[in-house]
Amino acid sequence: MTAKTFGKGFDSNIAKILLERAKDINLKRITAIIAPNNLPYRKILTKMGFEL
Repeated sequence: MTAKTFGKGFDSNIAKILLERAKDINLKRITAIIAPNNLPYRKILTKMGFEL
């Protein structure tokens, strides 16, 4: 993503699509690796049900 796309919801949409696909193929666990100081993405992952 670029600075022009920040705050536009693209990251949330991508995360949602990936989680839906993971459920479709019956994945039992999904791990996200992000920088600890990446607060916007931490917020997205929390909304998606990830435990941080």
